[in-house]
Amino acid sequence: MVEKRSILSLIVLLIGLLAMVDVFLVLQQSAAEELSLKASVASLQKSGGQVNMQIKVDNLKPQPATNVTVRLELPTGFTAVGTSTYRADFMASESKQFSFVVGTTAQPGSYTLQVFVERGGFRDTLPITVSIERAA
Repeated sequence: MVEKRSILSLIVLLIGLLAMVDVFLVLQQSAAEELSLKASVASLQKSGGQVNMQIKVDNLKPQPATNVTVRLELPTGFTAVGTSTYRADFMASESKQFSFVVGTTAQPGSYTLQVFVERGGFRDTLPITVSIERAA
């Protein structure tokens, strides 16, 4: 009777370990896929009360990346002029640029705007520092 319990316990333990290995492999595969997107600032121009940004997003993998969201998050005193969110699909190794125009009534100082590249549960954050100067 003791032998049967020991064998049963061992089988349950092995099944649990196999399930953990399977979950680990899925998490590793998912993380490798998700980390294939990288954002960078292609250009940043300030003119009057507006900031114009070109954000470049690269798919670094040789596989497509679908249903990607590129989203701008702004601090108080800044507002999006036009869209603040894009959705896109990327071909293998493809790069795309996204334009954001931001209006501001912020006081002079240094501010951080956040661009998020999101896909599934993954989020890459690109902080963009903008200096607002007092008008002459």
